[in-house]
Amino acid sequence: MATISVKKLSEELGISKQAVHKRIEQLPDRFQPKKVDGVYELTAETADAIRKNKKASTSVNQIKVDAVDEVDALKMQINELKEEKKRLYGQLDQFQLLLDQQQQLTLQSNQQIQQLQLSITTQSEENTSKKDNIVSSSAMEEQTEKEPPQGKKRFFSRLFNR
Repeated sequence: MATISVKKLSEELGISKQAVHKRIEQLPDRFQPKKVDGVYELTAETADAIRKNKKASTSVNQIKVDAVDEVDALKMQINELKEEKKRLYGQLDQFQLLLDQQQQLTLQSNQQIQQLQLSITTQSEENTSKKDNIVSSSAMEEQTEKEPPQGKKRFFSRLFNR
């Protein structure tokens, strides 16, 4: 059975000898290597288990890196959404201002319409009262014509001195 040293395996995997030792400690009991003169001698089976463990840890590290990238992407999206929210609130404020201005203009227009209607009504009343005055003054003239003049007394009035 061929054995491999920790140093050769670390060079093969591109990791430090300490990392290989940590992976050896994490192996199940059936894959644990034997120490000969204080040095681990790794069997092919143990080396394969460490290689698989390296791939698994690399993929875990890759997942961690991917997760970090996703977190950064989410943070960027959050910042973009915050900026868009600020922009939308600014537009909302502008629309509210425009709505207030429109309401003020409508109120002013309604007040002007009421003033014009009032002035038209007043003019109509004045014209009606002038017509009434003309009619009543002509009626008074007719009435005064019917009454006898005050200077001339009629026959019976003179007779009875009234």
